[in-house]
Amino acid sequence: MCGRTAQTKNSIDSAEVMLLGSLQNEKSRKGVSLKKLGESNTSSCEIKDNFNLSPGMMSIVFCKELSVDKDESNSKTAKICRQEKVWGIVPRTGTKKSPLPEGPSKHFSHMMFNARSESLYQKRTFRDLVTRGNTCVWAIDGFFEWKQPDKNVLSKSKGKQPYYVYRKDGLPLLIPGLWNSVETGRQNTEGQNEILQTFTLLTTDACAPVQWLHHRQPVFIWNCNLAFEWIMNPNENLVHEMSSLASGVIKKDNRLVWHPVNKLMSNVKYRNADCTQPVKIETVRSVQSFFAGNVKKKDSPKNKNSDQNEKNLTRGKLKLDAELCCTSSQIGHKTNEYTPNVALKQTKVQSSGVQKKRTISNFFLPKPKKSK
Repeated sequence: MCGRTAQTKNSIDSAEVMLLGSLQNEKSRKGVSLKKLGESNTSSCEIKDNFNLSPGMMSIVFCKELSVDKDESNSKTAKICRQEKVWGIVPRTGTKKSPLPEGPSKHFSHMMFNARSESLYQKRTFRDLVTRGNTCVWAIDGFFEWKQPDKNVLSKSKGKQPYYVYRKDGLPLLIPGLWNSVETGRQNTEGQNEILQTFTLLTTDACAPVQWLHHRQPVFIWNCNLAFEWIMNPNENLVHEMSSLASGVIKKDNRLVWHPVNKLMSNVKYRNADCTQPVKIETVRSVQSFFAGNVKKKDSPKNKNSDQNEKNLTRGKLKLDAELCCTSSQIGHKTNEYTPNVALKQTKVQSSGVQKKRTISNFFLPKPKKSK
């Protein structure tokens, strides 16, 4: 499902260069030209950046336009041009008695701003559009998807977290679509019947890299030759090929990147440029993280052996010191250089020819003066 995108003049101009390169590389495409927006009679207004584009809004698509040559042959020449159309197919025509409703609501009717590629030829509305050659290619900077945040996410506002998905190399995403033209049942300012131009995009199963975000995605055209063929010579096999290539992308060949964006863009009225800018998601530290710094690392076998050897040496030294202490006390030595602290209680001193054991309290009493 794709219900929100971003489209700027830069992505449209880049897509035009990509399609032009495809035309120049194929000799069989002589006679087909690329017509700029300013040269088209159907659309002549200025392109404006839209960082939060939703169904019911005007957008630019590339489609086929047939023109009759002025020579005697009156042959038709195909041109790829840029035209303005409203996102969200409107299949039926309005009448004077029952005109189409004004506003974007009609473009959300029956969720026809997306068309499933798997069943494109099974639905009469879409099948007839392909048969008539009403195909187009939509160039966008990226698209948005929403996902419920994890429980450890800190957020001042409730609701799902939006993510912005786009190409790694910065080029626009090319998406195949269908367009339709109907009368609204009203008249324009010039007194002519008002014509409404609408379009929809093709979707498929999500590829492996973005399945965590949503189970559906737009059909991305990674080969510009396929984009040209979809505009000029659409057919069922081509739909299957484009859909398979888009949904079959594996993680190691992934060309898409994404990041979380400001939740304010969830409102369609929010159109600021920061709609596509990344934001940082703060999370609550888990209980385990507080003890992560106190966890001792496992010693290697080499370190364990060295520690054990050191313990054995310490025990052997204490044992030797105890034996020496005992021996020196038996032979009446006055001092004992090897007596450890643990043996101080057992140290014997010579006083008036009688050996007495010194207690702990004796160490804190002043030493008696020697008689002269």
